[in-house]
Amino acid sequence: MVTSRELFDALCQCVLRHDDDGFASLCTDDVVMELPFSRVRFCGRADVRDGAALAWRDGRRRLVEFQFVRISDAGGMLVAEFDVVGYVGDRPFRGGAVLLLETRGGKIAGLRAYVDPRAGVRSGCLAGS
Repeated sequence: MVTSRELFDALCQCVLRHDDDGFASLCTDDVVMELPFSRVRFCGRADVRDGAALAWRDGRRRLVEFQFVRISDAGGMLVAEFDVVGYVGDRPFRGGAVLLLETRGGKIAGLRAYVDPRAGVRSGCLAGS
């Protein structure tokens, strides 16, 4: 069976490749994904796929790397603290994040990601651009 860490690594690769189908395939049918600071919530595999496809198609933000600070894996629950590195347009940004990943049966059953909402502002990416 796939471990929580393997699911997390696969999730990161799907995000970097903008692979919405691959991203959704990692999830249970009843997955719930939330980004509380962005007030975004997806319920169910199809909603996750559609939301990811929309964000990646229309978004100006391009992630290029996850730099890990700490990962704690307790089997069915993984907590990761990391920096997200990327670009908005041609401007670089870096932001801290914490992600809680719940797994069930080798799939992602729940995800809550807390990404620093000030990262884009600090780099000048969101102020008037």
